Amino acid sequence: MTDVHITVEMLRAVARGEVAPRILIESGIEHLAALCPHCREELKAWQAEQGPAAIRPEALLQALPSVLSRHAMEAEAKRREAEQDFRELSALPHATRMTRVRRATKRFRGVILAGMLLTESKRVVAGDPGAALELAQTAEAVLLQSRAVSGIADLYVRSAAFQANALRAKGLLQEARSRFAFARFLIQQEGVTDPALIAEVDSCEAVLALDQRRFADAEKLLHRSIQMYAIAGERISASQPMLTLGRLYALRGEYAKATELAQAAAETAGEGNPRLALYARHNQATYLCEAGSFETAAKTIDEARDLYEEFSDSFTQRRLAWLEGKIAAGRGRLEEAEQAFLTVRQALIDEALGYDAALLSIDLALLYARQGRTAELKSLAEQMHFLFVFLEIHREAAAALVLFQEAARQETATGAMLEELASYLKRARGNMEPPF
Repeated sequence: MTDVHITVEMLRAVARGEVAPRILIESGIEHLAALCPHCREELKAWQAEQGPAAIRPEALLQALPSVLSRHAMEAEAKRREAEQDFRELSALPHATRMTRVRRATKRFRGVILAGMLLTESKRVVAGDPGAALELAQTAEAVLLQSRAVSGIADLYVRSAAFQANALRAKGLLQEARSRFAFARFLIQQEGVTDPALIAEVDSCEAVLALDQRRFADAEKLLHRSIQMYAIAGERISASQPMLTLGRLYALRGEYAKATELAQAAAETAGEGNPRLALYARHNQATYLCEAGSFETAAKTIDEARDLYEEFSDSFTQRRLAWLEGKIAAGRGRLEEAEQAFLTVRQALIDEALGYDAALLSIDLALLYARQGRTAELKSLAEQMHFLFVFLEIHREAAAALVLFQEAARQETATGAMLEELASYLKRARGNMEPPF
């Protein structure tokens, strides 16, 4: 029973009388003893002193306050030490950081420090996958220097999965797949059974499967992730795989199902994760827009305006402006749409986000083609040269953009062709798509 965590669900069951308090007490003390060697020794000594009476629930309750007090002091001291180590490592270049960890004889070790590094890796992966990869690698180095304790296997799995997810975000899909295979090996080899951890790995690996267009694998992983989070009692966490499943349906053109999932994810995440709730609302509006429901999409954005204002980072605001431009175009507000597209496109180019800049350029080209503005369309096509020469766009996608460029020169670029090109570029982001 040492791997049984005390959860809200367990406490509710005790309060309703469905689970005996004895089960809660015994589970909590066994879990505490497994995690903390000091608590384990104190409990052993107390049980030896008290004899058989020590195992009675009321006797355990008597002992618990002193055990918890001792554990709290030890844990607080370790947490402060880990925080200091985390700050010091975070300020170092990656190579120096890894050297410091490997050469240290006493510092830079322990599950608390590794957990902090992994939490930060997960936080930054969307905006800086390179930093996320380095943080997860540092966590692994810390674990290798640490003594084996309860829960360390879970952190090894999480480190491998986070490294894989960061590699995927960097576009290194085959390396990511190999790293996920290692995470699965660890789960099996070390007997990892935490349903929340398995759900997290499933959710991350499903995104890779989606990027590689292995739709059947992705769908299976996502459904299992949602189920495992439910088993773990982590309802809010389930909103992440729900979002990814919505993205899968959108790629299939099943916008009604995608919209429904995004809305459900927003309602679930809204209970405790406002940023995830915002992503869900944004996706919901995007799917509505793709389905041609521009008025409903605009209403969805307006309903989420407070969330957009709460998260005012450049990434979020760029996405909002881009989507508002698409909605404006769909509602016939062409001048408003053009201004939004031009502003966001320049910001993407400035930040060397070539793929997104290319996709947005197609939206702008569609706007010009719709108005018969062939001169602007040609000029935009010529500017594409910058995107696939100076920015990181893989060869097949670059070839597709060259075809657009040539068609614009010959004034044969049609709306249908541009729609096909935009669809191809969205699918080819993972470089797994056949030639255009």
